[in-house]
Amino acid sequence: MGRVGRGKKPSKTSKAEPGVENIPVGDAKDDIEYLRTIIQQMTKTIAPLGKSMDFISEDIEIMTKEYESWKSRSQSAKSQLEEELRKTDDILQPLHDKLAEIEAQIQEQKEKIHNTKSRIFKNEGIIQGLLSSIISKCKTT
Repeated sequence: MGRVGRGKKPSKTSKAEPGVENIPVGDAKDDIEYLRTIIQQMTKTIAPLGKSMDFISEDIEIMTKEYESWKSRSQSAKSQLEEELRKTDDILQPLHDKLAEIEAQIQEQKEKIHNTKSRIFKNEGIIQGLLSSIISKCKTT
């Protein structure tokens, strides 16, 4: 008759598996008793695993529902965010337009100031020239 398990047939004083009592082994009756004990031990060990396996499909179903719920909430929040961004852009657009208009006015005023300074500098040159000619006429007379 073949052996169930690993290794050699246990001796009369050795343990076959952890948790299994010392079982005298020798004849067919002893082998059957040994197998019965091993099977009972395996059943005790595997039973909780079997019960856990029963709950796996339920757990997967629950996790799938939760995932779908979070996915839906995420999509809803994303849509809401896009709507709020659109509203914000709509509200800010007139302000951006006004800002651009003011910046254009500032640039226009800077150009006017630059042109005025340029005319002043040119006029100062003309005035200096006139004063120089008057002074030189006064010296010659």
